[in-house]
Amino acid sequence: MYGCIHQRWINRPFVLFPEELTEEERSYYRPFQFQALDEKHANDLLDMQNIECVRGFSASFLLSETVKQATGSFRKAIASLEEIRQNIDGEVAEKLSMVVRRLEVYICLMKTCVNASRFQTLADSIDYEAEPALSCQWPTRNDPRIEQYQDISRSEIDNAYRLADLIEGHEKELLQVTEPEMEDIFVLSRNIAGQIRRKAEIMLDHQLDGNRVFERNNI
Repeated sequence: MYGCIHQRWINRPFVLFPEELTEEERSYYRPFQFQALDEKHANDLLDMQNIECVRGFSASFLLSETVKQATGSFRKAIASLEEIRQNIDGEVAEKLSMVVRRLEVYICLMKTCVNASRFQTLADSIDYEAEPALSCQWPTRNDPRIEQYQDISRSEIDNAYRLADLIEGHEKELLQVTEPEMEDIFVLSRNIAGQIRRKAEIMLDHQLDGNRVFERNNI
């Protein structure tokens, strides 16, 4: 979970050309990236104080499988809590509802970690100087990376909207937040739900960036 705060995975957009983001698109997260001594470091999702424990296919795969098992356990816990909650009411039921919400938030954060690792591992495989092939054949299967890019991006966009909905109205109960002017590398802004939605909007705006670097069909 280290990257969610210090690298601001929780609210920064995952895009293939982060250096092209406008100042407005970067201003709400960039000042709070703990390790970023320059823009090259800042643009690399997996650059965390020179620790790269989830970079590469194998590391990303192991992280994904670990999170899959953890998510399954969380889902079982949620189902059990919901079953208990149906038989009670009052303050205890409200507290159980908050526990369920916390677990749902944690599932979203774990998914963000997986998507960050998968996205940067994919980005590391790109030759940004090469002109991508364009074929008139359909479907094009010579390079599966454009589909991987679309799958990862869509997963994180949907995940971001889900996370924002869970957090909104419960910021103080779920996260360590403060007033916007007091935000720092360790503490998030109380406007975090809006920032997460902004992340999703920026990613949607850049969905076609994959066409600039991956082989695709001409239809």
